[in-house]
Amino acid sequence: MQWFVEDYNNRPHTVHKIFSPNEVYAGTDTYDYQSVLKKGMANRRMVNSQCACTKCICGDATS
Repeated sequence: MQWFVEDYNNRPHTVHKIFSPNEVYAGTDTYDYQSVLKKGMANRRMVNSQCACTKCICGDATS
């Protein structure tokens, strides 16, 4: 039974996003999601602005 409890508490769970219950309990769940999202959005804008196409046809159902 001890193995199951340790396994459960050391595995990430969706309710804690990428953290395990032990990490949340210990207070080590300090991942800064907002900065990662902002950095990703800025990077995506930069990549998209460098695209040479003038009209996006990627989502066009007729092509």
